[in-house]
Amino acid sequence: MCGIAGIINPECTSVAELRQQLRRMGLWQFHRGPDDWGEWIQGPVALGHNRLSILDIEMGHQPMASVDGTVQVLFNGEIYNFRDLWQELAKKGHSFRTKHSDTEVILNGYREWGCDVFEKLEGMFAIAIWDHTNRSLFLARDRTGIKPLFYAVIKGGGLIFGSEPKSILATGLVQPDFDVDQLTSYFSFRAPRNPHSMLKGISKLTAGCFLRYQMTRGVEAPVQYWSGQLTEALTQSIESSEEQVEQKLEASVLSHLVSDVPVGLFLSGGVDSSLIAALLSKHHVPIDAFTVGTDSPLDETPYATRVARHLGITLH
Repeated sequence: MCGIAGIINPECTSVAELRQQLRRMGLWQFHRGPDDWGEWIQGPVALGHNRLSILDIEMGHQPMASVDGTVQVLFNGEIYNFRDLWQELAKKGHSFRTKHSDTEVILNGYREWGCDVFEKLEGMFAIAIWDHTNRSLFLARDRTGIKPLFYAVIKGGGLIFGSEPKSILATGLVQPDFDVDQLTSYFSFRAPRNPHSMLKGISKLTAGCFLRYQMTRGVEAPVQYWSGQLTEALTQSIESSEEQVEQKLEASVLSHLVSDVPVGLFLSGGVDSSLIAALLSKHHVPIDAFTVGTDSPLDETPYATRVARHLGITLH
């Protein structure tokens, strides 16, 4: 978990003021990335990143710039097919300065494919790309909205974005006005309606979408790059479908193990986490599992313990 933050304020002529606002955003998102803070400021554009180091710990500092400095990238998340994209981009002539950073894959991917890169990414992500040549900012969110991303249009046609609404409020450029109209949705669905948040003037980018902000034209309507709709009917047998689902699950679980730090597993003893644990055990992946016990009759510790013993997994 990392935190991304940015301000584009054409009316602000003070770099010191812009830096102060950006750092306040970073302070309110410090819990998302305590390992590193990076910032980049040029003219009315300020980008900041709270980093939780997972991949390429030494060289994955952000914001990450292209070789010519015309493109800056902020990234929160993890791209599971980044190695395949790395090889594809290398064959197309792109060079890499990091050892194995998925952030640099996004950077070079944007330079090669433009906004089509978002559709190629498999993983969880919230991305901000500043293209100085086009004077444009692109915000993108993963297909199912695992990683959060909020934004607000400010006075003078500027834009603020962050991983959490409170970081946007920290700038002092957006008023903390509660949106009463979203209460019904929250109590019914545990969330406000897309693209709203619980605060007036702050929107959340819809999952599977990207949007473009131009200095001269402002915010354009979000573009849906992924819908999740089936394009064709399934005609295979139940047995064949079961085999295919198992293969997909195994591939997905194994792809999530890409990391330069130890990976753990939350084990409740329920079907989902037990299945993931079983697949890891099947492939002899050494992993530590964690569970949370309570005094409640609904405590799942006994179930998690049984699963861990059966699979030979260390449980904490």
